[in-house]
Amino acid sequence: MLTNLKAQTLVEKEVPVYTLPSLTILNNGQEIKTAKVWENKRRDEIIALLKNEMYGTMPEKPKRMAFKVFDVDSNALNGKATRKQVRVIFDKKVDSVFMDILIYIPNKSRQPVPLILGLNFAGNQEALNDPKIKITESWVAKKSKGAINNKASEASRGYSTDVFPIERMIDEGYAAATIYAGDINPDYFNLTNAVQSLYLKLQNRKDNFSTIGAWAWGLSRAMDYFEKDNQIDEKRVVLTGLSRLGKAALWAGALDQRFAIVISTESGKGGDALFKREFGESVDRIIKVFPQWFCANFNKYANNVAQMQFDQHMVLALVAPRPLYIGTAQEDLNEDPKGEFLSLKAAEPIYKLYGFKGLPINEFPKVNSPVHNEKMGFHLREGKHGITAYDWDNYFVFIKSRL
Repeated sequence: MLTNLKAQTLVEKEVPVYTLPSLTILNNGQEIKTAKVWENKRRDEIIALLKNEMYGTMPEKPKRMAFKVFDVDSNALNGKATRKQVRVIFDKKVDSVFMDILIYIPNKSRQPVPLILGLNFAGNQEALNDPKIKITESWVAKKSKGAINNKASEASRGYSTDVFPIERMIDEGYAAATIYAGDINPDYFNLTNAVQSLYLKLQNRKDNFSTIGAWAWGLSRAMDYFEKDNQIDEKRVVLTGLSRLGKAALWAGALDQRFAIVISTESGKGGDALFKREFGESVDRIIKVFPQWFCANFNKYANNVAQMQFDQHMVLALVAPRPLYIGTAQEDLNEDPKGEFLSLKAAEPIYKLYGFKGLPINEFPKVNSPVHNEKMGFHLREGKHGITAYDWDNYFVFIKSRL
């Protein structure tokens, strides 16, 4: 049993007074007033800070990476789509370390199509009940549907179609791609597995190559493949993620400006919610329950959030000026819905540097009342942690007018 975890505040009146670090003050104390200075100076300062203190370092794009298309079926989904399965081998000399991308491309388009990309929790076979999808051979959590001795089984096929609705994406005119996060790095505390085994020198340091960092890095490697696939419009790739995978999506989208739109669903602390509110999941709990998620330097902020010189509004601001949408749920207090909204609001100054307006409201919105502007979107739906058709309804509305 885990003990000595700091109590989690779930009462709004108990939120302490806090001050967020400035987005627009350079390390030398000067204030930035233009998007050019943001891009040339402040953006890099914030990335360096976040890498050193939280997400950890990460490798460059591999020089010996290879792509192997091992499955193509132009009659998938009753003829509506072409299914591809692509193996990304990070180092051709170590072909046992790889991730598999599952892709469906609508057949009705003769031009390169926009694509929606997201990691999944327990294997590509969960995304759709298609017997041709390769079942992951990587480690999966015991609680995963149909898992036997931490391995996926046939029982898991199509189990999470609601989380990443591939067939609906095809019907809406988008390609869909998903990757099992555990192919990149299994979600338990062993930082020498999978892709991290190729970069052991990045582990014996305080800003080590973390699990969230590895997942984000893997998403960028998927983008490397999309740039080579002439059926995909690599300029119109939407990046999504739920919960911990939303944390990875935000970090990948913050760093890699090739992603056209970034959407986070209930990614909470370490994703889109403010740490300094100390509402919901605590830093203490993250460090003790999920020590692999962030780098070793992050551990010093247990019971010490006030000393952070960063917060998650900085991650959201790094997405600017690209469109960014945050979706959350009323009963998901652990993820701090209000803190997610306030984090998005706190990122507005950078969007304004580019000449865009902030969200049209300042107060936390009512349930099921989505708010959008040209570059930002937010909704609070009724219900608990997860992702629903309502979430996707709003995401599709947002995406359609911004790609």
